[in-house]
Amino acid sequence: CVWTPKTPTLQHGTQVHVLHLLRLLMEHFVSAAFSIASKRSFDGVKIVVAGVMATIADAVLRQKVVDVPSDFSEIFSGRDEGCAYGTAIGLFSVQSETIEVFTQELNVARTGILDYFSELQIGQEICSWEKDNY
Repeated sequence: CVWTPKTPTLQHGTQVHVLHLLRLLMEHFVSAAFSIASKRSFDGVKIVVAGVMATIADAVLRQKVVDVPSDFSEIFSGRDEGCAYGTAIGLFSVQSETIEVFTQELNVARTGILDYFSELQIGQEICSWEKDNY
């Protein structure tokens, strides 16, 4: 999978730094995307870019940290208790399948997101507000 390397060599500082940078990138993207007039053609960009950032964050959190693993990362990935947590991708799949997308890069990114989340073994779903289990 493009999101997860075969040999994890992630250090705790790198993990925290990548997640912090993703948060800053998402803040800038959201402020820029919602400061312009919204059009249907731009909705596909919004949903796919947010999905890519969520996928990268999920993959970074699931990486095994070699020096000082965080408790959150160990529990989230299921290495600590055996039950992995994660988000279901069903609603993203349904909402993004008919949205207007005019570049092939967005379609490739959407497919990568769907592939990543469909391969995950999730024991407990989180952030699935559409199913009323919050």
